[in-house]
Order: sequence, then structure tokens, then C-alpha cells
Amino acid sequence: MTASANACNEKTAVDAATLQMQAAAELLDTTKTDITNAEASIRTQYENKPGITVTEVTLMKENSHRLTGFAKLKLAGLNIEITKSCHATWEDGGYRYMIGCDGGF
Repeated sequence: MTASANACNEKTAVDAATLQMQAAAELLDTTKTDITNAEASIRTQYENKPGITVTEVTLMKENSHRLTGFAKLKLAGLNIEITKSCHATWEDGGYRYMIGCDGGF
């Protein structure tokens, strides 16, 4: 193999690796955005209820179509904090998702 052909093969391998890294980074960014959006949706659902203050919402990726986590809530007039298990499930394509927490909103 000539030096020129060898250099071309090395460049192709580097280009392919770079594209794979870029695709993985885009997927990671999308996942972070999706998690943030799902957390915000859960927070909004609870904050729209009178007497509830949301102190934390945390979701983690369980698999490619599901996030699981919790919401911590303070109830007005009571000095207690409750924790509800929550989830978000994506349809194929990732354009729509359903959120829910134990006991509903």
C-alpha cells in the first residue's frame, strides 16, 4: 500500500470516529434536554395545584424510552415534605412523552 493510500485510510478512520463522537454527543444533548423538559412538566403539574410547593424533581434515564425518579413536595400549612415516585415514557421517535407520579397530580 502506498503512503498516499495509507494516509487516506487513516483520514477515513479518523473522520468516521469523529462522526461517531458527534452523533453520541448529539444524543447525549437530546437526552439532557428531554430529561430537563420532563422534569419541568412534572414541576409545573404540581405547582399548578394550590398549597403545593415543589422543592425538587429528579429523573434519570432507565432505558431509551423511560425516565424514572421522584418529586419532593411541601404541603402548605404543614411542616412536612413528601416524596412521590415519577416517570416519563417516550413513544418511538421521541416526539411525545407521557409523565406521571404515584397518586397522580
